[in-house]
Amino acid sequence: MNHDAELDQLHAQSADIAAAQLPLLVAFGFAMTALAGFALSSPGIGIVGWFGGFLIGLYAISRGAAAIELPALAKYPAMIATFVPGFCALATGGVWWLSRNAASANAEAITRVERGARLAAQRPAAAPAPAATPQRVPAAAAAATGTPATPSPMPEKAFPAVRAVLGTAVAEGAALSMTPGIPRPEGMSEADFQTMLKASGPVARATLGHFVVVYRMDNGDNWLYVDEQAREKSGLTRDGLHRKALQNLMAIVKRPGQLRQVDHPPYLGFLLDGEHESSLVLVDEIWKAVLRNDCPNGAVVAIPARDLCMFCDADSPEGIVALREMCAKFRDQPGFVSDQLLLYTAQGWSAFR
Repeated sequence: MNHDAELDQLHAQSADIAAAQLPLLVAFGFAMTALAGFALSSPGIGIVGWFGGFLIGLYAISRGAAAIELPALAKYPAMIATFVPGFCALATGGVWWLSRNAASANAEAITRVERGARLAAQRPAAAPAPAATPQRVPAAAAAATGTPATPSPMPEKAFPAVRAVLGTAVAEGAALSMTPGIPRPEGMSEADFQTMLKASGPVARATLGHFVVVYRMDNGDNWLYVDEQAREKSGLTRDGLHRKALQNLMAIVKRPGQLRQVDHPPYLGFLLDGEHESSLVLVDEIWKAVLRNDCPNGAVVAIPARDLCMFCDADSPEGIVALREMCAKFRDQPGFVSDQLLLYTAQGWSAFR
């Protein structure tokens, strides 16, 4: 199913769920009115509430069950329950609650499909040559090709970008020199490696033992990499630049509703802003929470593209297979980061073999 068709289906399902919620609440209200009437010895109120709950409840549950795809074994007992006011309140209230959860899941699905559609529109069927790739190009690379100069990046506003994953641990904070003649880091695409080489020395730092982190600033219609000259001019050390960039990333993470965890069985994932999902591996607090809540045996993590961060429990063979398949799909695509799986435990990060 293409993105447009899937979105149409999801939006139609959202409309069906929303249309069923009001009758469910009305039926619930009538059922509660019936209970109150009988409890207060007011037969008239009780009978009105009873008939209202029964008649509207049958319709509401039938419509709500269809909207949320409630199994028949639950749908028909719930409809029968509307004949008794107390059970009617439980049935209509329960189906309404399930519809809320379904609406939330549907909204997340719409967000995911819309995001996938945007990514698909940006990804050509075949990977083009680096010079033709419509990517945000560092200022130094633009100057080398004769394109108009862009403003120098401001390191204080930079964000950390994970551009590759190292299979062998490297000392924290080590400088990684992107110069001709060095081997391409494991997991980094050839296109991104050539972009790094043309950028005349962007600051590249080994972080948490396994991540090649560079720093870039959003300049509106392009990304500007922070090179060594700009860093030195700002007065920031390498570690100082990294701390400042992490603070900028955390400002996004802490915005209400910005960081969202989504279920995509057999794995889970994070959504952030469509640019820095892969950089979430740098935020230790997130992964400590993952160990507590979702992955007690350790989290196997994949960041195949800059806007993807997926994980599963280390004791989930199905999840691990699915993560490997996702990594393979994004290999050699624009924005590719790495097909190396990682393992996060209480001891930190390590390569997952």
